[in-house]
Amino acid sequence: MFDTVHLHGDPHARIGGPLWLLIFGLVGASLQMVQALVTILSLIGSDAWPLLTTPGTEVYHPLWEPMVAWELLTALVLFPYAVALAVLLSQRHRLFPRLAIGWFILGLIFAVVDHALVSRIPAAVAQGALATVTQYMVLSALGAIFWAPYLLYSTRARRTFVH
Repeated sequence: MFDTVHLHGDPHARIGGPLWLLIFGLVGASLQMVQALVTILSLIGSDAWPLLTTPGTEVYHPLWEPMVAWELLTALVLFPYAVALAVLLSQRHRLFPRLAIGWFILGLIFAVVDHALVSRIPAAVAQGALATVTQYMVLSALGAIFWAPYLLYSTRARRTFVH
């Protein structure tokens, strides 16, 4: 799938070097999103869901439902986006760099909104959800900060993504 053979004698026209980190990041993020989908759908189908979303119950909070819906939307948007990026990456498509940067920015936007929701639900904070969301937010920001210049300006990226 990811050809590491030199194209036309150009050692930069292959997927290699730091781009492998991006591949591993896309795969890791995709696996996390699948895990999030399974967790969210299990929660919605469980006996705990009515307790979280019914006013008057001990763990009710009015933001549980919007937060879970937001996290579901995040996974439903970013997972197929990551799959599309993997396809474009394997094809060395010229749109990959810009769409990858968009993926990092979109992930950061989703994480910032999720952070705002989670931080207002005391039970979610107590369960460690805020730390997880903060970690994702920081990783998204660092990804955008590192990969945007690399994908836009590096010789390897310019010579790799030409189709």
